Amino acid sequence: MGFTDPIVADTTLIRSAIRSPNYSSGVSGWTINRDGSAEFADVVLRGDFRADGVDGSWIRLEAGALASMILSPEPIPGHAVYPGAVYARSDAVAEITETVIMSPQFQSSLGVLANLKVGVSDFTGTYSYIRAAADSVYVSAGGVLYLESTGNTVLTGDSTSVTGTNTAVSASYDLDVTADAIYLDSATIGFYGYAGGSQPTIYGSTGGNAALQNLLYELSYLGLIIDSTS
Repeated sequence: MGFTDPIVADTTLIRSAIRSPNYSSGVSGWTINRDGSAEFADVVLRGDFRADGVDGSWIRLEAGALASMILSPEPIPGHAVYPGAVYARSDAVAEITETVIMSPQFQSSLGVLANLKVGVSDFTGTYSYIRAAADSVYVSAGGVLYLESTGNTVLTGDSTSVTGTNTAVSASYDLDVTADAIYLDSATIGFYGYAGGSQPTIYGSTGGNAALQNLLYELSYLGLIIDSTS
């Protein structure tokens, strides 16, 4: 870095670095290097902090009533990219503290897309994630995903799906499912704690019993049986 010094008649003096006497890389002290890099042990800032990546991404830390970390990913040519954020706040009036996590988003022909993933960090494994695309919301899990609430837990939308290799929906009291149409696509189904089995096929003669024929028809219509009676 350059600075003027009377010892060299006010000309620019170039130093490779300014360092503390005890500086040892990765161990102790501090250094500010000529190439713009620096190393410190602990840093206290009285304002905001921003770090820029060579790919156009950046991170900004802001302190205040709403403490936040803003994260902007690498720009996508031809698309509007919106930063993600982690916010922490407290509200003495409402007597709450909360943390809000918002995924980065980008505008595409499908609408505003965003993925919020929780899982391994090498980008190659399986995540539990929440994905928003257009006006549909998907909640899926490669491992185990829990939605837990001391009050009400609500999944709602024009198109709402809960999928997984082993997915359980349980309630200590009432479980209400309301929809114009409900589809259960499973190899087996059981009730009242029974493991259940595959869709059964009913054979034999109804003997002309109209009530039995109607019952078999309705059960078949619901998909609970395959009616092969005569």
